[in-house]
Amino acid sequence: MSYAPQVVLLEFNELCPSFLSDFISRGLLPNFKALYEDATIYITDADEDPPNLEPWIQWFTMHSGLQYDDHKVHLLGDGRKFDGPLLAQLLSDAGVRCGIFGSMNTNYEKLDGYFIPDPWDTKAAAHPSWLAPFYDTVAKQVQESSREDSFTKADMAKFGMFLAQNGLKMSTAWNAAKQILDEKKTNGGVHWRRACTLEHLSYDLFRQLNKKFDVQFATFFANSTAHFQHYYWRNMDPDPFQIPPSEEDHPSLKGAIQYGYESMDRLIGKVLADYPDSTIILATALSQQPWDTKKCTFRPRGFDELLAFAGVTDEYDVKPVMAEQFHVVFEDAAAARKNADKLAALHVEGSDELMSVRVEDNQLFSGCSITDYGYLDKPVTNSSGDQKRFDELFYMIHGLRSGRHHCDGAFWVRNGKHRIVEQKIPLVHVAPAILNEFDTPVPDFMLTSDADLHRLEESPVPA
Repeated sequence: MSYAPQVVLLEFNELCPSFLSDFISRGLLPNFKALYEDATIYITDADEDPPNLEPWIQWFTMHSGLQYDDHKVHLLGDGRKFDGPLLAQLLSDAGVRCGIFGSMNTNYEKLDGYFIPDPWDTKAAAHPSWLAPFYDTVAKQVQESSREDSFTKADMAKFGMFLAQNGLKMSTAWNAAKQILDEKKTNGGVHWRRACTLEHLSYDLFRQLNKKFDVQFATFFANSTAHFQHYYWRNMDPDPFQIPPSEEDHPSLKGAIQYGYESMDRLIGKVLADYPDSTIILATALSQQPWDTKKCTFRPRGFDELLAFAGVTDEYDVKPVMAEQFHVVFEDAAAARKNADKLAALHVEGSDELMSVRVEDNQLFSGCSITDYGYLDKPVTNSSGDQKRFDELFYMIHGLRSGRHHCDGAFWVRNGKHRIVEQKIPLVHVAPAILNEFDTPVPDFMLTSDADLHRLEESPVPA
């Protein structure tokens, strides 16, 4: 029995069409080049402006076939609140076996196949449940990626055992071991490469699950390079920025973005080798551009310490999300409302708001609102009048931002014919096109048209 999916959707978050073109022309991305030359090439248009130009909005748009004004999914985690079926659920309900590996901000639960949520989803569970050890470890590692001690030796041993039993290749294991050795040699200087290593470990499991469940539609989400672009663009090219890279930055960060693209190129090579007859789709949803800003992001040094300083005494559980954001889960809604006031009462000299706080039933969704490193030595005051220095409570994640979002995204469909489509296509056309590929009815709520993407043309695999 064949286990190659009919369609493989590679969700490589925020890759830039300009970088792809440049790196391919320099001979750095041979596998991207092979895919490009065998594909129809589109540019997608997110058709949104800030603050609605965010990956957790655009990826939801792609999976729902709805513009933001219609789906209103604004925050990471809000996708789970959406009531309607998304792309993979529609396919699964129609009898198409699906494998969803990390797609961002969805509402999937149990599919005919498997589902691994995105690592920032605090309310989801992997399906089947035996995938939980993998998902829980990855979620912890990603949510605490700014801490170098977030992955203990015990975590590493359990994670390695699970992977070894579920498709891990010796070459991938060797590269992971080499990453650990390189971190020791550089005193943690190349710790940032760990995100790429995790994606290759994840891909081995992805390949194994596709075979085990004989899926017909599979997605694989990867975020490492988007992160590198956000934080290390000024290291790669200081010219567009007034503030140069910090002298404390490790020299390897100058090549971080290129390293990310080359790592994803190796992933592309694996996909092309594993699924030579499948329709391969590369999607980025949006992209990035250089951003000359002083914006930075702060996270609590210790959640317990911050909440205790705020005066929180009720039992709670903290679930980090992305960057500065986190959930605080209480026993009931009354406790959440009471403690929301305590957290919101924190203030720092020179700013109207220290913490953003939103009550969601028995949970708080919160994060530090300060984005200027000039606040590091300023006093923070709680509702009792006690004070602590800002940098006693918070630390800066990664450094100054240097990349921001752009509405253009790459969308390549390997269908055996190289063609460049000049007209940009809306993200909302992607889900209907994939449904059409499987002869699955497109629901009335999805926005469709007679645009060029209405069906993935000349697919090498019959629907």
